[in-house]
Amino acid sequence: MSEIDESIESTITKIHENIKEKKYKHIDFDFFQTLFEIMIDIMEIIEEYHKGRAGYIKKQIVSEIGETIVKEYFPDHLEYYQERSGDVIETIIYSYKVFLGLKSIKTSCGFDCLPFCL
Repeated sequence: MSEIDESIESTITKIHENIKEKKYKHIDFDFFQTLFEIMIDIMEIIEEYHKGRAGYIKKQIVSEIGETIVKEYFPDHLEYYQERSGDVIETIIYSYKVFLGLKSIKTSCGFDCLPFCL
């Protein structure tokens, strides 16, 4: 489990760095947009660390890291996050899969030019 703990610490550190570097431009006024951006970053980092692990394990790790970040930066939204983190993560995963599916569709002209030339 030290491998998981290490990846959690590294991920939290990276998110803190992104916040300090002002990567999330809406952090001061838009919880939902910022949460979405942060969750995507957390998911990408965890996917790097845990490629071979089951999806439910990665989802749990992402959820716990997200809760840590929300507690620190958005304490007023903690209850919302705790009640809906699974839905937020599933929505991001679903959106990503749909996007990949759309990118893989070849059009009649042979180019990936969605949504312009179907």
